[in-house]
Amino acid sequence: MSSTRSDARPPRSLLSLVHTWTLALLLGLHSIAWLGCASDPAPTPAPAGSMPAESTLRDEMRAGPVTADPLFWRVEPDGGATLHLLGSIHFGPPGGWRLSAPIEAAFARSRALVVEADDRDVDETQMQAIMLRHALAPAGSTLADLVPASTLDELTAHMQARGQGIETLLPFRPWMVATVVTMGTVAELGFAPDTGIDHDFLRRGGEREVIPLETVESQLAIFGRLTPELDALFLSDTLDQVGEAGAMLLEMAEAWRSGDETTLARLMSDSFEQGGELAELHDALIIERNRAMSERLAALARDADRSGQEIFVVIGAAHFVGDESIREMLARDHDLHATPTLAAPAAAPAPGPEDTDAP
Repeated sequence: MSSTRSDARPPRSLLSLVHTWTLALLLGLHSIAWLGCASDPAPTPAPAGSMPAESTLRDEMRAGPVTADPLFWRVEPDGGATLHLLGSIHFGPPGGWRLSAPIEAAFARSRALVVEADDRDVDETQMQAIMLRHALAPAGSTLADLVPASTLDELTAHMQARGQGIETLLPFRPWMVATVVTMGTVAELGFAPDTGIDHDFLRRGGEREVIPLETVESQLAIFGRLTPELDALFLSDTLDQVGEAGAMLLEMAEAWRSGDETTLARLMSDSFEQGGELAELHDALIIERNRAMSERLAALARDADRSGQEIFVVIGAAHFVGDESIREMLARDHDLHATPTLAAPAAAPAPGPEDTDAP
Protein backbone atom coordinates (compact mmCIF):
# COMPACT_ATOMS: atom_id res chain seq x y z
CA MET A 1 0.00 0.00 0.00
CA SER A 2 1.20 3.48 -0.80
CA SER A 3 2.26 5.76 2.03
CA THR A 4 2.17 9.09 0.24
CA ARG A 5 -0.35 10.75 2.55
CA SER A 6 0.65 14.21 3.69
CA ASP A 7 -0.54 16.01 6.80
CA ALA A 8 -0.48 19.32 4.90
CA ARG A 9 -3.89 20.80 4.09
CA PRO A 10 -4.65 21.42 0.42
CA PRO A 11 -4.46 25.12 -0.45
CA ARG A 12 -7.72 26.98 0.11
CA SER A 13 -9.36 28.19 -3.06
CA LEU A 14 -11.37 31.27 -3.87
CA LEU A 15 -14.05 28.80 -4.84
CA SER A 16 -16.17 27.14 -2.20
CA LEU A 17 -16.05 23.61 -3.55
CA VAL A 18 -18.83 22.41 -1.30
CA HIS A 19 -20.99 25.10 -2.93
CA THR A 20 -20.07 23.68 -6.32
CA TRP A 21 -20.74 20.16 -5.16
CA THR A 22 -24.16 21.10 -3.79
CA LEU A 23 -25.00 22.83 -7.06
CA ALA A 24 -24.01 19.75 -9.06
CA LEU A 25 -26.02 17.47 -6.78
CA LEU A 26 -29.23 19.49 -6.86
CA LEU A 27 -29.26 21.29 -10.16
CA GLY A 28 -26.57 19.98 -12.46
CA LEU A 29 -25.99 16.22 -12.75
CA HIS A 30 -28.71 13.60 -12.96
CA SER A 31 -26.24 10.74 -12.46
CA ILE A 32 -24.76 12.13 -9.24
CA ALA A 33 -28.29 12.07 -7.82
CA TRP A 34 -28.56 8.45 -8.93
CA LEU A 35 -25.63 7.57 -6.67
CA GLY A 36 -27.87 8.48 -3.77
CA CYS A 37 -30.40 5.87 -4.87
CA ALA A 38 -27.85 3.18 -5.67
CA SER A 39 -25.10 3.36 -3.10
CA ASP A 40 -25.82 5.57 -0.11
CA PRO A 41 -26.73 3.71 3.09
CA ALA A 42 -29.86 4.70 4.97
CA PRO A 43 -29.17 8.06 6.64
CA THR A 44 -28.84 8.32 10.39
CA PRO A 45 -30.14 11.33 12.30
CA ALA A 46 -27.97 14.42 12.23
CA PRO A 47 -26.54 15.64 15.52
CA ALA A 48 -28.76 18.11 17.34
CA GLY A 49 -28.29 21.65 16.06
CA SER A 50 -26.52 20.62 12.86
CA MET A 51 -29.46 21.31 10.55
CA PRO A 52 -30.65 24.81 9.61
CA ALA A 53 -33.62 26.46 11.27
CA GLU A 54 -37.10 25.55 10.10
CA SER A 55 -38.24 26.97 6.78
CA THR A 56 -41.52 27.22 4.91
CA LEU A 57 -40.25 24.60 2.48
CA ARG A 58 -39.45 22.10 5.23
CA ASP A 59 -42.89 22.69 6.78
CA GLU A 60 -44.59 22.01 3.44
CA MET A 61 -42.51 18.87 2.90
CA ARG A 62 -44.11 17.30 5.95
CA ALA A 63 -47.62 17.93 4.64
CA GLY A 64 -47.36 16.16 1.26
CA PRO A 65 -46.47 17.20 -2.31
CA VAL A 66 -44.81 20.62 -2.43
CA THR A 67 -46.09 23.21 -4.88
CA ALA A 68 -43.45 24.46 -7.32
CA ASP A 69 -43.51 27.00 -10.14
CA PRO A 70 -39.95 26.70 -11.50
CA LEU A 71 -38.43 28.46 -14.48
CA PHE A 72 -39.98 27.22 -17.71
CA TRP A 73 -39.43 28.38 -21.28
CA ARG A 74 -40.44 27.49 -24.81
CA VAL A 75 -38.56 27.66 -28.10
CA GLU A 76 -40.74 27.94 -31.22
CA PRO A 77 -38.75 27.85 -34.46
CA ASP A 78 -40.43 28.46 -37.80
CA GLY A 79 -41.31 25.13 -39.33
CA GLY A 80 -39.75 22.98 -36.59
CA ALA A 81 -40.62 21.39 -33.29
CA THR A 82 -41.55 23.41 -30.21
CA LEU A 83 -39.21 22.79 -27.29
CA HIS A 84 -40.48 23.20 -23.73
CA LEU A 85 -37.47 23.76 -21.45
CA LEU A 86 -37.82 22.89 -17.76
CA GLY A 87 -34.88 23.49 -15.43
CA SER A 88 -35.01 20.56 -13.03
CA ILE A 89 -33.94 19.78 -9.50
CA HIS A 90 -32.56 16.27 -9.03
CA PHE A 91 -34.07 15.73 -5.56
CA GLY A 92 -37.52 16.10 -4.11
CA PRO A 93 -39.55 15.97 -0.90
CA PRO A 94 -41.03 12.61 0.18
CA GLY A 95 -44.36 13.47 -1.41
CA GLY A 96 -42.82 14.85 -4.59
CA TRP A 97 -43.31 18.20 -6.32
CA ARG A 98 -46.66 19.55 -7.53
CA LEU A 99 -45.79 21.53 -10.66
CA SER A 100 -47.70 24.47 -12.10
CA ALA A 101 -50.45 23.98 -14.68
CA PRO A 102 -48.53 25.33 -17.72
CA ILE A 103 -45.77 22.76 -17.14
CA GLU A 104 -48.18 19.87 -16.82
CA ALA A 105 -50.16 20.98 -19.87
CA ALA A 106 -47.02 21.21 -22.00
CA PHE A 107 -45.94 17.74 -20.88
CA ALA A 108 -49.36 16.31 -21.72
CA ARG A 109 -49.09 17.69 -25.28
CA SER A 110 -45.50 16.58 -25.89
CA ARG A 111 -44.68 13.47 -27.91
CA ALA A 112 -41.05 13.20 -26.80
CA LEU A 113 -39.20 13.64 -23.51
CA VAL A 114 -35.58 14.85 -23.51
CA VAL A 115 -33.49 14.20 -20.40
CA GLU A 116 -29.84 14.49 -19.41
CA ALA A 117 -29.40 10.74 -18.97
CA ASP A 118 -31.78 7.78 -18.92
CA ASP A 119 -30.62 5.17 -16.41
CA ARG A 120 -33.61 2.86 -16.88
CA ASP A 121 -31.94 0.77 -19.59
CA VAL A 122 -28.83 0.17 -17.46
CA ASP A 123 -29.24 -2.60 -14.92
CA GLU A 124 -27.90 -2.39 -11.39
CA THR A 125 -24.82 -4.47 -12.16
CA GLN A 126 -23.87 -2.21 -15.07
CA MET A 127 -24.52 0.88 -12.96
CA GLN A 128 -22.30 -0.36 -10.16
CA ALA A 129 -19.54 -1.19 -12.66
CA ILE A 130 -19.70 2.33 -14.14
CA MET A 131 -19.57 3.91 -10.70
CA LEU A 132 -16.65 1.79 -9.54
CA ARG A 133 -14.62 2.58 -12.66
CA HIS A 134 -14.63 6.24 -11.71
CA ALA A 135 -15.04 6.19 -7.93
CA LEU A 136 -12.65 3.54 -6.63
CA ALA A 137 -9.26 4.56 -5.27
CA PRO A 138 -6.32 3.57 -7.51
CA ALA A 139 -5.15 -0.01 -7.19
CA GLY A 140 -3.00 -0.53 -4.11
CA SER A 141 -4.26 2.57 -2.31
CA THR A 142 -7.17 3.67 -0.13
CA LEU A 143 -8.74 6.97 0.81
CA ALA A 144 -6.17 7.28 3.59
CA ASP A 145 -3.42 7.54 0.96
CA LEU A 146 -5.24 10.21 -1.05
CA VAL A 147 -6.07 12.87 1.55
CA PRO A 148 -4.23 14.57 4.43
CA ALA A 149 -4.46 13.02 7.89
CA SER A 150 -6.46 16.03 9.11
CA THR A 151 -9.13 15.40 6.43
CA LEU A 152 -9.38 11.76 7.47
CA ASP A 153 -9.76 12.85 11.10
CA GLU A 154 -12.58 15.26 10.14
CA LEU A 155 -14.31 12.54 8.17
CA THR A 156 -14.06 10.12 11.10
CA ALA A 157 -15.57 12.69 13.49
CA HIS A 158 -18.35 13.53 11.02
CA MET A 159 -19.36 9.91 10.53
CA GLN A 160 -19.06 8.99 14.21
CA ALA A 161 -21.42 11.85 15.10
CA ARG A 162 -23.95 10.05 12.90
CA GLY A 163 -23.31 6.63 14.37
CA GLN A 164 -21.20 5.36 11.47
CA GLY A 165 -17.58 4.49 10.84
CA ILE A 166 -15.44 5.21 7.80
CA GLU A 167 -14.45 1.64 6.96
CA THR A 168 -16.90 1.34 4.06
CA LEU A 169 -15.60 4.62 2.59
CA LEU A 170 -11.91 3.77 2.54
CA PRO A 171 -11.95 1.99 -0.86
CA PHE A 172 -13.22 5.13 -2.60
CA ARG A 173 -11.77 8.30 -4.07
CA PRO A 174 -12.33 11.59 -2.21
CA TRP A 175 -14.96 12.92 -4.64
CA MET A 176 -17.13 9.87 -4.02
CA VAL A 177 -16.80 10.23 -0.26
CA ALA A 178 -17.73 13.92 -0.61
CA THR A 179 -20.85 12.73 -2.42
CA VAL A 180 -21.76 10.43 0.47
CA VAL A 181 -21.28 13.28 2.97
CA THR A 182 -23.40 15.73 0.97
CA MET A 183 -26.03 13.10 0.21
CA GLY A 184 -26.29 12.60 3.96
CA THR A 185 -27.18 16.26 4.36
CA VAL A 186 -29.73 15.96 1.54
CA ALA A 187 -31.36 13.02 3.35
CA GLU A 188 -31.23 14.77 6.73
CA LEU A 189 -33.24 17.63 5.23
CA GLY A 190 -35.86 15.15 4.03
CA PHE A 191 -35.06 15.19 0.30
CA ALA A 192 -34.79 12.02 -1.77
CA PRO A 193 -33.30 11.40 -5.25
CA ASP A 194 -36.19 9.22 -6.39
CA THR A 195 -38.66 12.11 -6.13
CA GLY A 196 -36.54 14.48 -8.21
CA ILE A 197 -38.05 16.05 -11.31
CA ASP A 198 -36.08 13.90 -13.77
CA HIS A 199 -37.17 10.63 -12.18
CA ASP A 200 -40.77 11.82 -11.97
CA PHE A 201 -41.08 12.62 -15.67
CA LEU A 202 -39.27 9.44 -16.70
CA ARG A 203 -41.77 7.45 -14.62
CA ARG A 204 -44.65 9.29 -16.27
CA GLY A 205 -43.24 9.13 -19.79
CA GLY A 206 -45.71 6.52 -20.99
CA GLU A 207 -45.40 5.92 -24.74
CA ARG A 208 -43.38 9.06 -25.35
CA GLU A 209 -40.05 8.80 -27.11
CA VAL A 210 -37.27 9.34 -24.54
CA ILE A 211 -34.16 11.12 -25.86
CA PRO A 212 -31.13 11.20 -23.52
CA LEU A 213 -28.53 13.87 -24.30
CA GLU A 214 -25.78 12.21 -22.26
CA THR A 215 -24.99 8.90 -20.58
CA VAL A 216 -24.44 7.97 -16.95
CA GLU A 217 -20.88 7.02 -17.86
CA SER A 218 -20.08 10.37 -19.47
CA GLN A 219 -21.38 12.26 -16.44
CA LEU A 220 -19.47 10.28 -13.83
CA ALA A 221 -16.32 10.34 -15.96
CA ILE A 222 -16.08 14.11 -15.34
CA PHE A 223 -15.22 13.37 -11.72
CA GLY A 224 -13.10 10.38 -12.60
CA ARG A 225 -10.76 12.78 -14.43
CA LEU A 226 -10.18 15.07 -11.44
CA THR A 227 -6.53 15.62 -10.54
CA PRO A 228 -5.44 14.14 -7.20
CA GLU A 229 -5.13 17.65 -5.72
CA LEU A 230 -8.61 18.76 -6.75
CA ASP A 231 -10.06 15.42 -5.75
CA ALA A 232 -8.67 15.81 -2.22
CA LEU A 233 -9.82 19.43 -2.05
CA PHE A 234 -13.39 18.38 -2.79
CA LEU A 235 -13.54 16.27 0.33
CA SER A 236 -11.68 18.66 2.64
CA ASP A 237 -13.87 21.62 1.63
CA THR A 238 -17.04 19.53 1.92
CA LEU A 239 -16.14 18.59 5.49
CA ASP A 240 -14.99 22.10 6.41
CA GLN A 241 -18.32 23.59 5.33
CA VAL A 242 -20.72 20.74 6.01
CA GLY A 243 -22.42 22.87 8.66
CA GLU A 244 -23.40 25.38 5.96
CA ALA A 245 -24.53 22.80 3.41
CA GLY A 246 -28.06 22.41 4.81
CA ALA A 247 -28.84 26.12 4.52
CA MET A 248 -27.28 26.18 1.06
CA LEU A 249 -29.40 23.25 -0.10
CA LEU A 250 -32.57 24.91 1.16
CA GLU A 251 -31.66 28.20 -0.54
CA MET A 252 -31.17 26.42 -3.85
CA ALA A 253 -34.40 24.45 -3.49
CA GLU A 254 -36.39 27.56 -2.52
CA ALA A 255 -34.96 29.50 -5.48
CA TRP A 256 -35.73 26.65 -7.85
CA ARG A 257 -39.31 26.10 -6.78
CA SER A 258 -40.17 29.80 -6.86
CA GLY A 259 -38.59 30.38 -10.28
CA ASP A 260 -36.09 32.87 -8.83
CA GLU A 261 -33.70 33.24 -11.76
CA THR A 262 -31.72 36.03 -10.07
CA THR A 263 -30.86 33.88 -7.06
CA LEU A 264 -30.07 30.82 -9.19
CA ALA A 265 -27.76 32.88 -11.40
CA ARG A 266 -26.03 34.30 -8.31
CA LEU A 267 -25.52 30.83 -6.90
CA MET A 268 -23.99 29.79 -10.21
CA SER A 269 -21.66 32.78 -10.18
CA ASP A 270 -20.66 32.25 -6.54
CA SER A 271 -19.94 28.59 -7.19
CA PHE A 272 -17.63 29.05 -10.15
CA GLU A 273 -15.10 31.77 -9.53
CA GLN A 274 -12.45 31.15 -12.13
CA GLY A 275 -8.86 30.13 -11.70
CA GLY A 276 -6.57 27.32 -12.83
CA GLU A 277 -7.95 23.82 -12.48
CA LEU A 278 -11.20 25.22 -11.11
CA ALA A 279 -11.84 26.95 -14.41
CA GLU A 280 -11.30 23.60 -16.13
CA LEU A 281 -13.77 21.97 -13.75
CA HIS A 282 -16.34 24.67 -14.46
CA ASP A 283 -15.89 24.12 -18.19
CA ALA A 284 -16.30 20.36 -17.82
CA LEU A 285 -19.29 20.50 -15.46
CA ILE A 286 -21.20 23.28 -17.18
CA ILE A 287 -19.84 24.94 -20.33
CA GLU A 288 -18.77 21.94 -22.39
CA ARG A 289 -21.95 20.08 -21.52
CA ASN A 290 -24.09 23.15 -22.31
CA ARG A 291 -22.43 23.40 -25.70
CA ALA A 292 -23.06 19.75 -26.55
CA MET A 293 -26.63 19.78 -25.22
CA SER A 294 -27.54 23.01 -27.02
CA GLU A 295 -26.31 21.49 -30.31
CA ARG A 296 -28.54 18.46 -29.80
CA LEU A 297 -31.54 20.60 -28.85
CA ALA A 298 -31.07 22.86 -31.87
CA ALA A 299 -30.98 19.83 -34.15
CA LEU A 300 -34.23 18.54 -32.62
CA ALA A 301 -35.92 21.92 -33.02
CA ARG A 302 -34.85 22.18 -36.68
CA ASP A 303 -35.65 18.57 -37.58
CA ALA A 304 -38.12 18.76 -40.46
CA ASP A 305 -39.47 15.31 -39.58
CA ARG A 306 -40.57 16.70 -36.22
CA SER A 307 -42.29 19.79 -37.60
CA GLY A 308 -45.36 20.63 -35.55
CA GLN A 309 -44.39 18.34 -32.67
CA GLU A 310 -43.92 19.45 -29.09
CA ILE A 311 -40.89 18.14 -27.16
CA PHE A 312 -40.55 18.35 -23.39
CA VAL A 313 -36.98 18.95 -22.18
CA VAL A 314 -35.93 18.29 -18.56
CA ILE A 315 -32.34 19.37 -17.77
CA GLY A 316 -30.78 20.54 -14.50
CA ALA A 317 -31.65 24.17 -13.80
CA ALA A 318 -27.95 25.08 -13.49
CA HIS A 319 -27.68 24.69 -17.28
CA PHE A 320 -30.33 27.30 -18.07
CA VAL A 321 -29.14 30.30 -16.03
CA GLY A 322 -26.01 32.43 -15.92
CA ASP A 323 -23.37 33.09 -18.57
CA GLU A 324 -22.92 30.53 -21.34
CA SER A 325 -26.20 28.84 -20.45
CA ILE A 326 -28.04 26.58 -22.87
CA ARG A 327 -30.55 29.38 -23.46
CA GLU A 328 -27.76 31.80 -24.32
CA MET A 329 -26.11 29.32 -26.68
CA LEU A 330 -29.37 28.49 -28.43
CA ALA A 331 -30.00 32.18 -29.09
CA ARG A 332 -26.44 33.17 -30.01
CA ASP A 333 -25.36 30.13 -32.02
CA HIS A 334 -28.64 28.89 -33.48
CA ASP A 335 -31.02 31.89 -33.52
CA LEU A 336 -33.40 29.94 -31.29
CA HIS A 337 -34.80 32.20 -28.59
CA ALA A 338 -36.35 30.86 -25.38
CA THR A 339 -39.27 32.83 -24.01
CA PRO A 340 -40.82 32.31 -20.56
CA THR A 341 -43.96 30.19 -20.39
CA LEU A 342 -46.26 31.88 -17.92
CA ALA A 343 -49.54 30.95 -16.34
CA ALA A 344 -52.60 32.25 -18.16
CA PRO A 345 -53.19 35.90 -17.23
CA ALA A 346 -56.17 36.78 -15.11
CA ALA A 347 -59.24 37.96 -16.97
CA ALA A 348 -59.28 41.69 -17.58
CA PRO A 349 -61.74 43.58 -15.35
CA ALA A 350 -64.94 44.81 -16.90
CA PRO A 351 -64.58 48.38 -18.16
CA GLY A 352 -65.83 51.10 -15.85
CA PRO A 353 -67.91 54.04 -16.94
CA GLU A 354 -64.82 56.08 -17.69
CA ASP A 355 -63.64 53.37 -20.14
CA THR A 356 -66.91 53.25 -22.08
CA ASP A 357 -67.49 55.48 -25.06
CA ALA A 358 -70.37 57.87 -24.63
CA PRO A 359 -73.45 56.90 -26.70
